[in-house]
Parts: sequence; structure tokens; C-alpha cells
Amino acid sequence: MALSGRIRCIAKDSAQNRLALAGPARIVTDGSWHQIGCSRTGSTWRATVDSASTTKQASLGSISNTLSLAIGSNYGREDHTRGLIDDVQLTIG
Repeated sequence: MALSGRIRCIAKDSAQNRLALAGPARIVTDGSWHQIGCSRTGSTWRATVDSASTTKQASLGSISNTLSLAIGSNYGREDHTRGLIDDVQLTIG
């Protein structure tokens, strides 16, 4: 599925089980600022753009690993963001 202009949330647990969740069908490459987010509550994963969300159920194990957190790219190596990212907030808990 082509996701050009849409957000995507990806997580991989320590057993290499992977979750990929496409955000709502809202294009974020329109030159406007958007609030985006990826979150998990229990086994419910949510991708949000402005006030619209998509959810997916997935039970992953521990997602701790030795890779750095990447925002705007695939583990800091590919899929780099074309545009600006501002005001990043990370909440754990």
C-alpha cells in the first residue's frame, strides 16, 4: 500500500514481531502544520493526525531494543521526512 503523504507507526518487539499501522487517510504533505501521534494502550495501537485516528489490535512483547528512537525516518536510516518536524514530545508511562 502506498502511503505517500500519510503517517505510519512502526514498532518491533524483542522477538522481532512487527506492527505497522497506517494513519488516517489525511495527507500531511500539504504545506500545513499537523499534530501527529503514535500510541499504545495495552494491545491497542493508535495513529492520529489532527483529530482523526486509526487503531489496530496487536500484542507485542517488550519493545525495548538497542536502536535509537527514530522520529521522521525508519530507524534513522531511510524514509526520511521531507519537511519540518517541530515540538516533539515523548511520553512513557
